[in-house]
Amino acid sequence: VWDLDKELLVNSVPSSLDCSISALSSSQVHAGQFAAGFVDGYVRLFDIRTPEFLVCATRPHAQRVERVVGIAFQPGLDPAKIVSASEAGDIQFLDIRCQKDTYLTIDAHR
Repeated sequence: VWDLDKELLVNSVPSSLDCSISALSSSQVHAGQFAAGFVDGYVRLFDIRTPEFLVCATRPHAQRVERVVGIAFQPGLDPAKIVSASEAGDIQFLDIRCQKDTYLTIDAHR
């Protein structure tokens, strides 16, 4: 996390994983929250205001291990909604309050 005014690194958020981040998005509604997509198909929500940083984790792209290539918070809608796209072409709409299932899936390349 960078302080852009001072051009200084303020904090590092450890992902504590052996897997690389492949997509990243920050919330425009909740300052300090960001979502990360990983090469193993996981989506994780972080909040720099919490001591543990990690808020939740889910693996919406589990049918095949496919890297997350795009991730975004849905603007103007419920701030708990995230859209995630995988390399395989599936687009998953997630509600981070209910980590078990996606509420909408679009197979874009099928």
